[in-house]
Amino acid sequence: MSDETSSMDPTERIARLERRVERERTARREAERLLESKSLELFMSNVSLQELAESLERRVEERTNEIRRMQEELRHSQKMEAVGLLAGGVAHDFNNVLMVIGGAAALLPDADAGERGAILAELITAVQRGRELTSRLLAFSRKTAVEEVDIDLSQTVSTFRPLLQRLLTERVTLHVDTPPGLGVRLTRGGLDQLLFNLAANARDAMRDGGLMRIVATPVTLSAGEAVSLQLEPGEYVSIEVSDTGEGMTADTAQRAFDPFFSTKPVGHGNGLGLASVYSLVRQAKGSIALRTAVGDGTTFRVLLPRVPSPVTASSTDADDAPVAPVVGARVLVVDDDPAVRRTVSSLLRRQQFETDEANSAEEALARLTESPTRFDLVVSDVRMPGMNGCDLALALRAMHPTLPVLLVSGFVDDLSVQERIRTAGFMLMGKPFDVPSFLSVVTRTVRSSSHRRPQHGEQPS
Repeated sequence: MSDETSSMDPTERIARLERRVERERTARREAERLLESKSLELFMSNVSLQELAESLERRVEERTNEIRRMQEELRHSQKMEAVGLLAGGVAHDFNNVLMVIGGAAALLPDADAGERGAILAELITAVQRGRELTSRLLAFSRKTAVEEVDIDLSQTVSTFRPLLQRLLTERVTLHVDTPPGLGVRLTRGGLDQLLFNLAANARDAMRDGGLMRIVATPVTLSAGEAVSLQLEPGEYVSIEVSDTGEGMTADTAQRAFDPFFSTKPVGHGNGLGLASVYSLVRQAKGSIALRTAVGDGTTFRVLLPRVPSPVTASSTDADDAPVAPVVGARVLVVDDDPAVRRTVSSLLRRQQFETDEANSAEEALARLTESPTRFDLVVSDVRMPGMNGCDLALALRAMHPTLPVLLVSGFVDDLSVQERIRTAGFMLMGKPFDVPSFLSVVTRTVRSSSHRRPQHGEQPS
């Protein structure tokens, strides 16, 4: 204690200490106010940053929505342009098909026995051409209900080779080198479609004749190679289709896979061939590229993921074998188109089935509710007003689990219906179907069904 403090009386010393405590309290309050002020500033700063972040998020979302709207407008514009480009080629092709069908129908009544065979052959060919065109359109749009299968490349190309040679005509020599044991996975008929379109492109490039080669080899893509091709690393099959034709300009090559792009005059091509090949290959998780130069031909290289080659003994041999008719079996044909109902019923009656018809799924369901054992099979279209064929099949499965249902459709555009058909495992055939195959499927289905007991003298399958 200092001399000054010690000389003070107690009262004065207490007063002095109290003043000192008050100053310290004042300083503490100032410090607290300052801290509170700084905290408020920090809080306001954080609020400002948060508001800024939210503002940026709103602007990004608005800009993203604007970009999406512009993309939708662009897609719509491209679609409208595509419709215009498509109209000439597809209308020409379909009118040719209708011309053959109409002409053949007019010739049939007055044709003698010898002429009728040739006329009927033209009718069947015209139907196949129309079916091929719609298949290409739907495969390009990716809205068909597709089934992927493992394909032995060598076996499939060998089977398809005669058709390719007829397409190429005798002016073009076809050389094929596809070693056995190379398997790929594609939609059913996908390899035929791929080769057909590439062969058609080669034929048009070799008007004066030439050589077309199909060469398949196994390849292994490293990580670096796969990235450059937008593929996964691993085992692939390389299919090279080359021609000695006129080749393409750089501009044509750049647009070769564009939908509806064609260098042919209006009415001589619909521009879907190479576009559908590109769509098919990408759907199979593969890639396609081309090398070309004017006067030096064109080579397309397709890479498809390799799978174990399926067993070469095909089950289709047994499926295509003649099947004894199931006399007296009853089939209910369900379709909202009366001409289709009559045609399908006539085909079945020719195979000694008994038939009945319903013009809607609701009518078919009512008949089967009244008489659950009346029919041995239901053949139903998928796309119908009201209840569709898939809903009918599901309802019948719940009511009569052993009653088989065969669905047929030219086009299933509803993806949810496609998925339900696949999940439920219903049989589905495309229209227009191959008549012998349709009758074979119907006969085998009825024979193998537990819903129907074999009649007297009938041998179970």
